[in-house]
Amino acid sequence: MKNFLSRSLIGIKKGLLTPTLSPEMLKFQRKPIIRIIRVIGGLSFISLLGQSYLELPSILLYLLFIFASMFFIYHIYISIYRYKHIKYLLKSGELDIGIHP
Repeated sequence: MKNFLSRSLIGIKKGLLTPTLSPEMLKFQRKPIIRIIRVIGGLSFISLLGQSYLELPSILLYLLFIFASMFFIYHIYISIYRYKHIKYLLKSGELDIGIHP
């Protein structure tokens, strides 16, 4: 029972500490311009979901829509990339703990 518990704790720790994105993608997400665009896109998306856009001028509404669309496409791309990377991690055996009877 103690062996099972220790292996379970090691597995949980390894699962929580393993990044779901590759180091290159994590480095890309840390760039200041990408962070700014993500914040603007998120705020645009939230403002379009709310009812506050009814009072905005049309040019600002178009800008909000463009940033929200970019934000949505960015998140779809990240989700697909994350899925592929996790699939690669599972196939590579990097997450194997090593079971010793």
